[in-house]
This record gives sequence, C-alpha cells and structure tokens, in this order.
Amino acid sequence: MAIEKPASRRGLRSWSQARFQLTFLVAATVFAFFYYRDAYRLGFDWGDMGSYALYVRELTLGAKFGDAVGYGPLWYFLGVGVFRVWGVDFDALLAVFQLIIFASAVLIWLATREATGSAVASAAVFLCVLCVPPFHASTMRMLSLALFAYPLICLAKAGAGRELRPLIATSAAIGLNFAMRPDFGYLYSAALGLLLLVRACQLQGEQGRTLGLPGRLGSLLRSIGISAAVILLSLAPVVVHAALKGYLAAFLSDLLSYPARLLFFLRQSGGVGDLLQDSSTAATFLRILPVSALVTGTFSEQIFAFLIHSTIAVTVLCCIALLYQVAVARTLAATETRLRLAVVMVAVLQWPGFALFRPDWIHFISFMHAYLILAGCVAVWLTRDLPRASTTERAIRTAGIVVVLAQMGLFVGYGVFIDPNGWGAKQSRRDAIFTARYGISQRVSRDEKQLFDNLSDLIERNSKDRDRIVCVPYCAGFAFMTDRRILFREHYVDDGTPLLYPGWIDRALALTQEVRPPIVIVLDWAPNGSQASRFDIWAARYMDYVRQTYARAVPIGIGTAWLRDPAAPMQERLETVLAYGPERATQGEPFNVQPGGESALWIKLSVPAGIGATIVFDDLPLKTVADGAVVTALVPAERLSKPGRHWLKVVNTATGLTTSPVPFDVVAGQR
Repeated sequence: MAIEKPASRRGLRSWSQARFQLTFLVAATVFAFFYYRDAYRLGFDWGDMGSYALYVRELTLGAKFGDAVGYGPLWYFLGVGVFRVWGVDFDALLAVFQLIIFASAVLIWLATREATGSAVASAAVFLCVLCVPPFHASTMRMLSLALFAYPLICLAKAGAGRELRPLIATSAAIGLNFAMRPDFGYLYSAALGLLLLVRACQLQGEQGRTLGLPGRLGSLLRSIGISAAVILLSLAPVVVHAALKGYLAAFLSDLLSYPARLLFFLRQSGGVGDLLQDSSTAATFLRILPVSALVTGTFSEQIFAFLIHSTIAVTVLCCIALLYQVAVARTLAATETRLRLAVVMVAVLQWPGFALFRPDWIHFISFMHAYLILAGCVAVWLTRDLPRASTTERAIRTAGIVVVLAQMGLFVGYGVFIDPNGWGAKQSRRDAIFTARYGISQRVSRDEKQLFDNLSDLIERNSKDRDRIVCVPYCAGFAFMTDRRILFREHYVDDGTPLLYPGWIDRALALTQEVRPPIVIVLDWAPNGSQASRFDIWAARYMDYVRQTYARAVPIGIGTAWLRDPAAPMQERLETVLAYGPERATQGEPFNVQPGGESALWIKLSVPAGIGATIVFDDLPLKTVADGAVVTALVPAERLSKPGRHWLKVVNTATGLTTSPVPFDVVAGQR
C-alpha cells in the first residue's frame, strides 16, 4: 500500500515566501499612496518638467517628434497620450509619472529579490527607492533602469537551455531604451554583449565537457542574432511612425549621434578633458565634490561627498573582487559569476550619467537606485557564513556591512530631509498655492508664488498666446504656464552648447532676428558654478544684439526680462515709503553683507512693488529683488567710498509706480 507523502518543506517555504512578498507589496503600496498622495503637487518645476510639458504641448500643436532634442520619441508619446486622455493638464502628467515611479520601484525590488534571494535585503532596497524617488523629469532614467535590470539579472541566473525568454525580455528592454533614452540603449547593449560573451565562454557540451571555439562562437552569434532581431522589432513601431509622420531622418540622425555625444561628455567632464584635449577649448561642467569635502564641507556637503566617494569605492572593490575570484581564486560557480557581473554592470553603467554629465543630487539619485541593487547584494554576500569566518575576515565583512547600511540610511535621510526638493523639506516650506494655465496647481513657498505670479503677469501683458519667446539657460516652464511657445529647440544651454552644437550662437541670432520674439528672459544663473557658464558671458554676441534691439530691461529677481515692444506703462502714481534700512552707513564699511560680499539695503512700500521694480541710488539703478511690498537691492562698494548724502527711490516703469526720494547718508569713519 502506497503511503501519501506530505507536502515538502520546500513547497511550504515557497508558499510562505510568496505570501510574505504579496503582503509586503500591499503594505508598500499603501505606504506609497499616502507618501506620494500630494508629493507631485509640491513645488512647480519650471525647469525639467516645464521643458518636458512644453515639448509635449508643442507636439499636440503639430510639431514633429524630430523637433525634440535630448530623448527618444517614445518618451514623448507618453506625454502626448496623457494630454489626449486628460487634456493639457500638468497635474495629470505628474500623477501618471508618479504611477510609473512606483511601477519602476516594484521592478527594482524584483531585480534585487532575484539577485539576492533575500526578502529582507530586497525590502530594504525597495523602501529606500520609495522614500527617495527620482525627480519627475528623471522618471525616464528610473524606468530605463527598471526595465533593463530585472531581465538582465534573470538572464544571468538562467541555466543552459533556459536563457531564451530572459534574453528576449532584456533585448526588448534595450529596444525600448533606444526609442526612449538612446544613450542607455547603447550602454545596455554593451552590457548585454559582455554577459552573452561570458555565457558563451562557460558553455559545456555533453557530459560536462567544455565546448570548443566553434561551438562557443556559434552560440554567441546565435544569441547576438536573437538579441539584434528583438531590438529591431521593438524599435519597429517607432520607425514606422517616424516614416509615416516625416521625421525618420531626424530620428535616425539623433539616434546615431549618441556615441559622439557620449564621447563628448567623456572628453569634457571631470577633468578627463585636460588629458584628451587642450583644456583652453573645453567647456566648464559641474565637478564632483572632492574628497576634501568630507572634512571641509558643510554638513550637507559632507553627507553628499560620503555617498559619492563611498559608492565609488564599493563599486571599484566589487569589480576587483569579481576579477580576482574569477581569474585567480576561481571560487565562483558559473551562475554566480554571471550574476555578480550583471549586478556590477547595472551599477557601473548608471554612474557616467551622473558623474560625467551633471554630478548633482538630482542625477545622483538615478545612479543610487542602480547602486542600491549592488548594495543589497553586497550586504547578502558579506553575511554568508559570517559566524564561521576568521576574526580578521569577520571584522572586514562587518565593516563592509556597516558602510553599506550607512549609505542606505544617509541616502534616505539626505533625500527626504536635507535636500531642498526632498519630501520632508518641501512639506515644511510650501505654504502657498500657485495656479496657472493647463492645470498647474502647485504648493510653493510665498516667495515662489510672488515670483511666478509676477512673471506670469509680465509675460502675458507683453506678448500674446502662442507667441514664441526666449528663456535661457533653462526655463521653458515659464512659456508653458503662460501658453507661450519657446523659440529654441535646445531648452537647456550652457557654455558646452556651442561645442556640442557648433554654430549654435549664429543660428540663435538668425532665428531671433527672423521671429522677433516679444520677450527674451535671461536667468541670472551659472549652471556649472563658473562665470564662463553664464549665458551673458559665453553668449555675449547674442546678448549684444538683445541689448541693442530690445527696448527695456525688466529685473525679475532671478534674472532679467528684455521686452521688444513693452506694453504702455500705467499712469504714474506716487506711493509711500513706510520704512527702509539702513538709513546711513560708515564710509568704506559694508553692511548687511551678502554671500558675494556686497552690501544690501531694503525699502518697504505702502503697496506691492511688482515685478520690474528697481531701487535707484541717486541716478544708478541697483540690482533689485521685489518681494511684495518689500524691495531689496545690492549696493556697489564704490557708492560707500566717500562721505555724503545720497537719495533712494523705487521706480517701476511697467506699472508707473514711483516713490518720493528718501535720504541715505554715508558718514566718515573714525580715524
């Protein structure tokens, strides 16, 4: 009589793990719902998201996808789809991106779970990603990573004869990246090629015998052929759409330009340019915080520097350890070798996009999401057989685990509470609502609301709907929120633009002369932290034309708006100065010293000063910022060099506002 066997412990364990994962995912979904519920309404992103929304708006007005610069058309299809379903609605766009962020986080969780086999490690990584999501305009980077990492890790773990499905999935993800983010398409293709090469080298024939070179080469070529076919098949819908809509040449030209672009940033960034070319012709770029910032930097800089340099160190050590274990110690099995290679490559390939392009927090987040997969794996690898390790080895492993846990904790702490755009920081200082066209209803600070309201009013009074305006170096969102269109295809420009796009200034001048945009907005901003990256410096020829052609310059607090045909000013009205300070200063001694070393004074009026208000020191207009009824300005040091009485007043030619002069005395210092 046959005895029925009880359910295996493995089956019970699998069911228990599946139930735990399902419960965890439900709990994480509930957490994400409350965490993200209002997050997409915190702050108006007039740079990245403003540019994306404006591009998508242009497409709904009949522009071709080939007119978009920077990413593949598939990314813009998404925005067009949102606008067609919900109308041109900024909040709807952000909400859809929020859903994509959560779905991408789930894929990163699955990738970590597949790589580590640990529910705890994958849960920790998942929560880190949820707490510090990408900026909305960086959602594409997170989606690119999530689509690629999970199938690549599955391919690395797949046994012989079981690699077809993950190979197809990985190749499809690469094809989507070519249509959405071409630079990642190229990088991920290189990673897949290396993994396929390793698989081919590990192939064994019957009875465990290693295949000869012809067999390995044949298998490699077969895998490459399948991968190439799937990539082309994934790209086919976009290619067909491009051919039907007339932008095929532009799409292919943009797609094929990325190897040169990647080489450009390699040559120009992080000091590498000094080795590869004459540095006198190189553009300035943001630099990674130096190691010295760990000691000399501010508290936030110390944390960021630790995250940067510790993640680099761990990544490099993982690469060295992998090479040693494979080539020297030969302690890794074939599957484990492929798995570690895949995990390391996922992190390594995200690093250049941060370090060589823009090494700031917004781009570091994208790298960190990939690195977290590696960090989770490192934590698991270091804990294996830890009790049985020697005392020295145990100490080294424990130190490594502490470093990885510190990285995770500091990443979350910095991203939530220290970075000004983190969830916690935004919650604490967004106490006003800014509303504008196309569903813009964002929680902002009172200062931001005043700025956006004033700027909207200035643009709408001096131009018409659908007019093309100029806003540089990166502020297309101002055009979107006022139903204007941007003149230049390149929404972001800095001193690297003429090198990446030779002749850009000449084309910009010709286009401006032809279209004659009613407003040219130039932000007072050095994108790369250097004077050379300021628009009025590297684009001096363009600014000479603007100063000669445009009738009036209006200070807007964050820059200057140049008006071609300014609206007729209102009838002059005299307003009252309620208070101002200081009323006097000592000869040669600065006061209210600002970060740049200049002195600052303030004047409070009986009414809001309005955008364009300027404090006039005798006959000299000062660099002024208006915040409601309070106006502040920087005073040049030479105005304090001699004793005497001077006169201050506030004027705003756009609104007709003026005030009676008030005295400001510079008194002689004591000898």
